[in-house]
Amino acid sequence: MKDQLDIEPFKLWHRALEMSDVSQWSDEVKRDFPQPGMGWDAWWAECGHLFQPSVPLMWWNELTSPKDWAQYWKGWKEDGADDGATFALWLNMNAPVEELIERVAAEIRTRHKSKRGGAEDGRTCDEQYALLDRRAKWGPIEASLDVLQQMPGHRKPDSVEWWALGLASKAHKEFKTKADFSKDIHDAGRQRVRLASWTRERWMSGLALIAGVEQGRFPVIG
Repeated sequence: MKDQLDIEPFKLWHRALEMSDVSQWSDEVKRDFPQPGMGWDAWWAECGHLFQPSVPLMWWNELTSPKDWAQYWKGWKEDGADDGATFALWLNMNAPVEELIERVAAEIRTRHKSKRGGAEDGRTCDEQYALLDRRAKWGPIEASLDVLQQMPGHRKPDSVEWWALGLASKAHKEFKTKADFSKDIHDAGRQRVRLASWTRERWMSGLALIAGVEQGRFPVIG
């Protein structure tokens, strides 16, 4: 399962954390993530498990003899499964089916949603930090971080700087180059307006992304 995980979005998560303000981190983020300054490889080696989805926890064992119980109990204790992640029920199969289903379902819900990352937020028990949108367009998100990174302290540019900031960013591929801007003064003016508008949107989106990772949520689209 780990080999199938697309790590590219988490590289952006790491980058956003590197650009964030530690004083704004939630208690959970401070507890689970190292301070900024750690390179990607070391960061992923330390934090990658926080994003790993678990294998579906469909353990179903029918124990029909004392020997079955003894073997199961021995393995259960040795595997360290007595941490609240596993529990056994002794059912009276003479009870009405509807009552059994209702009682078992209620017991599972009570125990499962008390686990961190359980049923309440849709994550698995192992996946402590899940992408808010696994199908997000990562190109614009990277562009937002590129634009934001151009400004020390994430200072808001004045009206004259917006288009220049867009040119300085490596993420303005959809716009013309500096050489193209000088060919026609009217066309250059229109392009500057478009580029300034695009850059402003990316800058605002970048702020939202940073605020999101500071609370353990990514990607928050502004």
